[in-house]
Amino acid sequence: MASLSNPPSSSSSTTYRVECFGDSLTDGWMPTTHGVEHFPYADTLRKTLRERGDSVAIGHKGFPGATAEELLSMPSMKPFLPAVAGVDLAVLLAGTNDLAMRSHQADKANAIFQDVWKMHLSCHAAGVKTVAVAIPKSHYQTTSSSAGQTAAEINELLRAVCSEHEDVCRFFAWPESL
Repeated sequence: MASLSNPPSSSSSTTYRVECFGDSLTDGWMPTTHGVEHFPYADTLRKTLRERGDSVAIGHKGFPGATAEELLSMPSMKPFLPAVAGVDLAVLLAGTNDLAMRSHQADKANAIFQDVWKMHLSCHAAGVKTVAVAIPKSHYQTTSSSAGQTAAEINELLRAVCSEHEDVCRFFAWPESL
């Protein structure tokens, strides 16, 4: 199996198979100065890796408005998990919608983290390594200090658990500016 810390070299004939799964950010809907535009990060990842000389096949499945809890229970998650068994790496980004949708929940950061981590564990059980993409900064987080604090707590929990499980999971902090 391909190693996260040792990707195929440009001389390798191995095609790296990656699947991106998550919420609307994975689907590609991003706020811009012109409104909301469609930019799946899988496209940028594919381009970047190919420019590096890597042979990659990258798919993505995003669900606008879905919380991590919904992603775990929706019928679309069930077909995703077996499909993941055929890939080298799953890139997971979830939890952004939970910040607003689960505002009533006690210990919200830990509850959201647990759901996101369950997605990773499902992939690990299928023998697939994962990348945990941090919840990025958003306009909502600047208008709600509790949302910003919750996102920071979730990201720190993800960073910590990934460092404990580096053999199967890596943490990726979303760039501040794209």
